Amino acid sequence: MSLASDVVSFYLENKRDLPWRREPTPYRVYVSEIMLQQTRIEAVIPYFERFMKAFPTLNDLAQADEDTCLKLWEGLGYYSRIRNLHKSARIVAEKGGGKLPDTYEELIRLPGIGEYTAKAILAFAFHKPYVPVDGNLMRLYARLEEDKTPPSTQKGGKNSLFTKTGDYFLKRLDGDSSSYGQGLMELGERVCIPDTAPHCEICPLKAYCKAFKDHKTLLYPSPKEKPEKKSEERTVLVFYKGGKYFIRKREEKGLLASLYGFCDLEGKKDQNEIGEILKEKNLKVSSVKKLCSYKHVFTHRIWNVSAYLVSLEGEFTEDGIWADKESMLDKYSFPSAYRKILEKLV
Repeated sequence: MSLASDVVSFYLENKRDLPWRREPTPYRVYVSEIMLQQTRIEAVIPYFERFMKAFPTLNDLAQADEDTCLKLWEGLGYYSRIRNLHKSARIVAEKGGGKLPDTYEELIRLPGIGEYTAKAILAFAFHKPYVPVDGNLMRLYARLEEDKTPPSTQKGGKNSLFTKTGDYFLKRLDGDSSSYGQGLMELGERVCIPDTAPHCEICPLKAYCKAFKDHKTLLYPSPKEKPEKKSEERTVLVFYKGGKYFIRKREEKGLLASLYGFCDLEGKKDQNEIGEILKEKNLKVSSVKKLCSYKHVFTHRIWNVSAYLVSLEGEFTEDGIWADKESMLDKYSFPSAYRKILEKLV
C-alpha cells in the first residue's frame, strides 16, 4: 500500500455522485472546474446541468451570444469566468475543431485557464500525470508534513506552500491521476476540513500525518491574513416611464462587466440631492421615491446601496434599453448586486 493507493481506495468507496463525474469529457470537466472556482459544489450542480442542456458541446457554446451565456450564469457570480469560458470556446472551435488541447502549454494560453484549471483538465479528463493544487491540498500537505509556511506565499518560489504541496503530491502519484487528484480534493473538502477539528478518525492518510501523530492538526496551516474590505456608498436610480424601466449594459471591463444594471451614482444621495442632479440634466420628473436600502458584499468590497424609483415625464437621451418586468427577469442578465431592487420592482 502507498499514500496514492490509499487515496484512490478512499475515493472509489466514498466519492460523491456529481454530474461532471458521470461523463468526464474534457469539455464537461473544463466547465465544471470553471464553475467550481470560489463556489460551493451544491450551488454549482443546477447551473452545470442547465448549462450542459443549453450547450452540450464546446461548439454549441462557441456559437452562442454573450447575453445568453451571461443569463445562464446569472446568480453564480464572478462573471469574468463565463466571459473567458465563452472566449476560449470560440478560440478552440476556430483553431482546434471544437476539441480542447491536451497539453499544459496549449491550455494555459486560453483565456481564464490558469495553472490549477489546466492541470485539473489534464488529470481528470485526459488522465495525464498532473496534480492540481488548491487550498484543500495545501491544507492536507501542511498537516501531513507539519509545514508552517504562510499561505500568503502560496504562489511564490520553490519554498512556497503552493509549490511544496504540488511537489509532495506529484512525487507520490502512482496510477490513475484522475482518481488520485479528485480523491485528494474529497479528503480536503470532507475530511481534512478547515477552521475546525478534522475528521481524523476516518482519514485514510492518518498513518502518514505528522500533525495527527503530534495532536496538532489545528495548528496547520498557518492562519491566512484576510484583507479588509473597502466600503462604498452607492445611489441607484431606476428610471421609469410608460410601464418600462431603463437599463444599460455595463462596460466590458471592471466590476460587473458586461452585465445589465441601472444608473448609479457614487456616494449616498438623498431625495433633494437627487432632485438637483436631475434638474441639472434638464429631466422632467414626476416623482422620486425611495425603493430600498441594502448592503451587498463582494469579495474585496462592500456596497451600501440606496435605491430610488424616478418616474419620468419627458425625454431621456441616455444610451440603453427600456425593458418591462418580464424582459428584465427572462432576457437580461443582472448581477446579484441589483437583486433586491429587482425583487422590489416585480
